[in-house]
Amino acid sequence: MEFPSPKEPLLCLCLPCCP
Repeated sequence: MEFPSPKEPLLCLCLPCCP
């Protein structure tokens, strides 16, 4: 499963896609 890109902050809040 791939994490959403940092361009989607809403998803980044729930998934470890952002640093």
